Amino acid sequence: MTAVGANIKYYRTLHHYTQNDLANELHISRQTISKWERGVSQPTIEYLIGLSEFFQITVDELIKVTHKAIKEEETIMKKAIFLVSNYTPSNNSEWGKEAKDYGTRDFLANLSKMHPMYEWRAARPAELPEILTKENIGMLAVAPTVTPRLKEIEAQYPGKIQVISPAEYAKITTNFILER
Repeated sequence: MTAVGANIKYYRTLHHYTQNDLANELHISRQTISKWERGVSQPTIEYLIGLSEFFQITVDELIKVTHKAIKEEETIMKKAIFLVSNYTPSNNSEWGKEAKDYGTRDFLANLSKMHPMYEWRAARPAELPEILTKENIGMLAVAPTVTPRLKEIEAQYPGKIQVISPAEYAKITTNFILER
């Protein structure tokens, strides 16, 4: 296995993707992913760029001999919350509440594609304190309608917060619609 192949396998496993999943994202065959990971062939520069964008890493991180063993805690999905003013929760009893309304559910699906290491749920700002006492949250995304409460949110959650601007919100929503 070459450094590139080992790193592709490392990041694919880290993000909980199968070879088929990654192949579908890159519009190539699963066998091609397998050949890369085994060092039988190497991805072209176009695919290296595509892989780096998909995994949200630099091309250097993908090609350098920096591969490390995957620790079990790195393969566990981290939980993330999309803070919205309002949504319709489902009857799902798992952590958080799954969104039942189409707009929020579709937006969460796009966030999952953008940040595949996270398991996303919607929540209202009033629900945040209770969720934070029960769950280890790795990231918050804040909808444009919630940004006026950002100082309050930052006081409750010291971790990574992604503030989504109205333009980003529209782009993420549009991307979901265009994929259909």
